Amino acid sequence: MFDRRSLLKLGAGTLAATLLPDLRGQQASSRFGFSDRVLTSVPHDFNGLSYESPQLANPAFFAASNTALVTLFRELAPTGGVLRLGGNLSAFTTWRDDPTVPLSDAERSMSQRGKKYWEWDLTDPSIRNGNRETVFHPGCIQALSSFLEATGWRLIYGLNFAQGTPQQAAAEAACVQKFVGKRLLAFQLGNEDDFWRGGFRSNDWEFPEYLNQWKEWSSAIRQSAPDAPFAGPDIAVRLDWVEKLAAAERNGLAFASGHHYAMGPAGDPRMTAEHLLDSDPEIAKELAAAQRTGVPFRNTECNSCFHGGQKGVSDSYASALWAASYMLTLAQGGHAGVNLHGGGNGIYSPIVGDSGNGFLRRPLYFGMQFAQAFCGAEMLEGTLLGASSSVVAFAGRKDKQLLVGLINKGGTDAAIEIALPKFAAEKKLNEVWTLSGPALNSSDGVTFARLSDHAKLRKQSPTLVPAYSGMLLKYS
Repeated sequence: MFDRRSLLKLGAGTLAATLLPDLRGQQASSRFGFSDRVLTSVPHDFNGLSYESPQLANPAFFAASNTALVTLFRELAPTGGVLRLGGNLSAFTTWRDDPTVPLSDAERSMSQRGKKYWEWDLTDPSIRNGNRETVFHPGCIQALSSFLEATGWRLIYGLNFAQGTPQQAAAEAACVQKFVGKRLLAFQLGNEDDFWRGGFRSNDWEFPEYLNQWKEWSSAIRQSAPDAPFAGPDIAVRLDWVEKLAAAERNGLAFASGHHYAMGPAGDPRMTAEHLLDSDPEIAKELAAAQRTGVPFRNTECNSCFHGGQKGVSDSYASALWAASYMLTLAQGGHAGVNLHGGGNGIYSPIVGDSGNGFLRRPLYFGMQFAQAFCGAEMLEGTLLGASSSVVAFAGRKDKQLLVGLINKGGTDAAIEIALPKFAAEKKLNEVWTLSGPALNSSDGVTFARLSDHAKLRKQSPTLVPAYSGMLLKYS
């Protein structure tokens, strides 16, 4: 058993919020101050979800007619998010311009092999319980386009770089570009290609071999889909591949991309809520590598615990606190966005269910909504003094409104004095939202909701942030 964090060494990096040592469990008053210095601007479509590609084989799922799912996407990211289709199972998909053309024996064998992967559970029942093959055709893309228009979201589309052909990928990309149009953010070639040595590729598979094939495929695709936008390398752990691809394809790369899981693997008893909410040293290293590339960076697949999520943790309130803190840390660090992975009834999925049985929001969804409040905002430089290391604070400016996000991932209440800067001295607290749940392991009763009466909080100084909770303050 190993923790994905242990694959990499701690990298140097500083965050805007300065955290001081724990004051040993006492409810001591701390201070959060910030200035008008802008650290970065958060894209409106920073928020996103990631699904395994085979879900597309059911055209009724990602379709405007699936109104329940459309509503959940719109509520999660009213300003427009990003849907990513890819994942491990993208290596077992096939394209057909004409869906009546039968699969070859090799294609059928490839599709059946994909069904043995655990990720197959991240699809709806029409896929995982049926005999449906992982074949995409223009009807799938037309339905997908209608879904994107209905939600206002954009698309990252993964192509089968592992076992497909450049010719098939070119035909598929041309259809996607035709129907999706301006909502296409980027194509991606493969999934976690840095893990392919001795599997989908030979034992000498390294970045030079990857780059040569990336250029061959992207060139072939652009012959059928002119000016097709590309992102990559969508790595699992090799951040050096991110920097190398950005250097080699700087003018042809919509953004650089990679994956991040806070802990794992699932099933390891050490993967607890406390471990999830502890500091993650790999975030600082990822932020530093992304900044060195000189191109935007998006985390296109991430979640709490790899290999599907830890029961009682990834599907509990703890995941909501983690998501709010994780996403805002990346937003503050300059990332272009994040896509939380899921689908089906997966343990770590933000949205679970299907059209027949209905859809439900998991606790993770509410943590993502907390972070969504900062989409479109300018993140401001701030300093948090005197607080436990389990408390994080963020400040932003959006539409003449000041936002302050306070997240307490520890078991002790935190009293925090909010020191408004001179430029905001006349602003008043006029809205308060709270992220809360019955207990860290609660799967029900989690909410992100506006306080109906915040008059008492307006007069309160310092602001009390209860243990294991989040608080969003809006000043205008």
